[in-house]
Amino acid sequence: MSAAYIATQRHNEECLNIIQSYDSKTATVEQMQAYSECVQRLYPNTMQPENLIAFKVLIVCSFIFWGVSSWVNIEYCDSWPEAIGMGFMITLGLSMVLVLVFVLISFLFM
Repeated sequence: MSAAYIATQRHNEECLNIIQSYDSKTATVEQMQAYSECVQRLYPNTMQPENLIAFKVLIVCSFIFWGVSSWVNIEYCDSWPEAIGMGFMITLGLSMVLVLVFVLISFLFM
């Protein structure tokens, strides 16, 4: 095993000890900071805030597009439920394409 791996394992064990012995009622500022750093180290946040915002925007736009496409499709369908279903299928297809584009772009800029 390499020295870097052993050092990482030792640091992770220290962080586990800090997390297990942490008491929020009696912790000092330094202990709070150490606890926060250990939580970030052991349980990293995999989704960045800008990705989360983009995901929320995608969801809102999908609902808006679903409503608009259902409204437009009523001319080609016999009933509102059929138009809403058609709008949902169009929105689902568009959302899948947008998610694929978003994932590809995020992988290119990582």
